[in-house]
Amino acid sequence: EKGIDCKDIATGSDYDYQNREWFKNAVSSGKPVWSEPHYDEARTGDTMLTYAHPFMRDGKVVGVVTAQLSLDEMTKILDGIRIQKNGYPILIGGKGDFMYTRRMPGHQKDRSLYVVAREMDVPELKELADKMTKGESGYLSSVPSIGVATDEISLVVYGPVESTNWSIG
Repeated sequence: EKGIDCKDIATGSDYDYQNREWFKNAVSSGKPVWSEPHYDEARTGDTMLTYAHPFMRDGKVVGVVTAQLSLDEMTKILDGIRIQKNGYPILIGGKGDFMYTRRMPGHQKDRSLYVVAREMDVPELKELADKMTKGESGYLSSVPSIGVATDEISLVVYGPVESTNWSIG
């Protein structure tokens, strides 16, 4: 039985798609998937999000087509969201890594909601991280604001982002 033959039709490079998480997830699930943020060393040198959509023949995955969005572009979209007077969104990946928060710009690979909760010694932030990474929807009140050295308290409404393992709050 022959496996999936990979070819980058845009550049013809020998880039090893089959070992990328987004490729493996699309093939194993047989469904479209979004990746976690990843560094695109082969092309742009930017942090990217990849949408991978498998295509099927006779019930088997025979290929995967992808589209990429830079995290900078996602940031521009989220920067435009205003929540009442002072609110702003946060977007985290499936492991709690920040993908976006206005208070901590850019993808910070070593920063996660769990790390911030531990550093600030705030159990409510850990509870929020647990709920968001489990794909739950809901709200938490009396949550200290992230990345702010004040006594500012927030109400966080959160929920999963469809067809991803991300959560927005």
